[in-house]
Amino acid sequence: MSLKNLLKLFVCSSAHSYFICLDDPCWKDVFTSDELKEIINEDSKPLPSINQDVQKILDRFQEAGAHVYQNNEDEMDDRKLDDLMLDTMIKEVREIGLFDPRTQYEEFWVISIITQLLGYYTNDVITVMGKDASELDLVSKFWCYFDRCFDNLRVNTTSDTVGHVLLAIKLPMRQLCKLVKEENDDVVPTKKEIVETESQHCPKTMKDILDRVASLVDFDKDVTKKLQFICFHQTKTIIPPLLGLPLDRRMKISFIDCPRGYTCRVMKSIEYEISTDVSLIPARIIPLLKLVLQAKGVVSRNYEGSDEISNEQTN
Repeated sequence: MSLKNLLKLFVCSSAHSYFICLDDPCWKDVFTSDELKEIINEDSKPLPSINQDVQKILDRFQEAGAHVYQNNEDEMDDRKLDDLMLDTMIKEVREIGLFDPRTQYEEFWVISIITQLLGYYTNDVITVMGKDASELDLVSKFWCYFDRCFDNLRVNTTSDTVGHVLLAIKLPMRQLCKLVKEENDDVVPTKKEIVETESQHCPKTMKDILDRVASLVDFDKDVTKKLQFICFHQTKTIIPPLLGLPLDRRMKISFIDCPRGYTCRVMKSIEYEISTDVSLIPARIIPLLKLVLQAKGVVSRNYEGSDEISNEQTN
């Protein structure tokens, strides 16, 4: 073994570091509240703001939905309230109009996905699908539309891509933390198995990608600490409700970074659900769209560091 490779064995790098999932309550027994705050705030990378024109569109839908509730506070018929909300959302889409995807892609995407979801609500597609929907059904009906938010970045994010997708730091928009199942679909995993799958497999997968990117710059912490990695959790729960698990069509994102170039930090966003009730579009769908756009902002922000990686490789 060369001296250079031998020395690498003793160099601190993200490749052999720990990662701390800050939503895990176990750390409350290890760190004080002040220490946890310090870990959270260390070189923190808040989610980027979204395009102001897009934000105005999202605000418009939320405000229109708020007016529906304010003007119908005494309405007890949920179906009628859903119809009023549907009428209002369709009216907003018509008044806002279409956008040119060549120059206003994110506005185009927001209107496209809201229009698609309004079509589902109009025809009760979500209710008809019920609990029998497969993961493939959810991908084809829902998650693929969220995935399209990233199309104008022109990055190949297929599941077997190992090139620029690592620099883009966008894991494929699929159910990375799949439910633990045997080959026999009739075998139902336990709640413990599902919790362990999400809490352990997902951070390890993100860290593996971090390590692969860090290796491109010889684990230079000044470069790797600028990056932030994202995982989308898109769930299809097939567990009996008595286990107390969440419903279908839920999404959240996890973040991993390496703020000091060694120990990795994992944090999660709020979880959102695509509700069967159209009246909940302002409260659940609109924030979910903003979350996806912010995740896209993180991917774009990582591109700012990709030039450093390319330069390191050249040198």
